[in-house]
Amino acid sequence: RYYYLVYERDRGGKAGWEEVEHEARKILCLPCLKMFASKIPKNTADGIISEEEFMPEFKKHMDALVIGQDVVKKKLTTILYQWIYKDVKTTLLMVGPSGSGKNYCIDAIKSFKGLGRVVISYDCSNLTPAGFNGADINDIFKKLKSACSSAGKSTDGSIIYLDEVDKIINYNHDSNGESVNAMVQQQLLSSLAGTETIQGVDTSKILFIL
Repeated sequence: RYYYLVYERDRGGKAGWEEVEHEARKILCLPCLKMFASKIPKNTADGIISEEEFMPEFKKHMDALVIGQDVVKKKLTTILYQWIYKDVKTTLLMVGPSGSGKNYCIDAIKSFKGLGRVVISYDCSNLTPAGFNGADINDIFKKLKSACSSAGKSTDGSIIYLDEVDKIINYNHDSNGESVNAMVQQQLLSSLAGTETIQGVDTSKILFIL
């Protein structure tokens, strides 16, 4: 209507607009919109469900697999929606005793077909600082790159679940009295803050759940 009144008014006049409005009302009637909406594919080309359907469909998926835990499910739904569609990164820490369903929630996320993002889990209990013998944070991103390569996807937008992250809080000293865990924490915090590129992975484009 704005376009018609501004650009076509001189040629069409009021009678012309009424004719246009009559046709527009037929097009914009609710049944027509419902029919049009039903023809929109639910999944986009990269496998991500449409923005309008994500929150209700994901919550329904989680409710079908996870009994209770409503606060966690709603929080995960919101965080994933913001990450996938709004590019808003919110790191989440899940706290609970063994058997409360933390890992199971992550498995439920992985099984949601409309997610369209690579999700990996990594056990932090054996992490050592870079340069020491054993696994270090580089191995986290090597695993991510391998998973993305297998899925044919970019690492950008991926989700990393760091399990047993509380194990690197305890004191653990090397032969020189240095706190090994403190070094791991510093290296890991840089990744969580998104200020580093590790193994070619831009950590600012990774969502972390701990």
